[in-house]
Amino acid sequence: MAISEIEKLERRFAENPQGLTFAPLAEIHRKNGDVAKALELLGPGLALHPDYIPASIVLGRCHLDLGDQHAAEAAFTAGGSAVGVQPVPPELLTALRAATRRSSMRVKA
Repeated sequence: MAISEIEKLERRFAENPQGLTFAPLAEIHRKNGDVAKALELLGPGLALHPDYIPASIVLGRCHLDLGDQHAAEAAFTAGGSAVGVQPVPPELLTALRAATRRSSMRVKA
């Protein structure tokens, strides 16, 4: 019987919950539609590894999935700020800002 990717990552995470496996595991949960489980993994993981850029990107994607562009932008920019890296290309941040403005305008109208 083949072991699924999620089972492999869950096993690795169980063996070392202080490691970096939380980010790819959270991404798989997010892709499977379980954003709540992804956020559950990301909170403690980012508390231990606040500069781990892949985790910040997954967090931003979770917020986008939930429709929260402001939180997504904050997550995308936070990951690399401590190490002087911007994990998300500037053009994507510009697009996020534009989407947020359009969304805000619709709410006000």
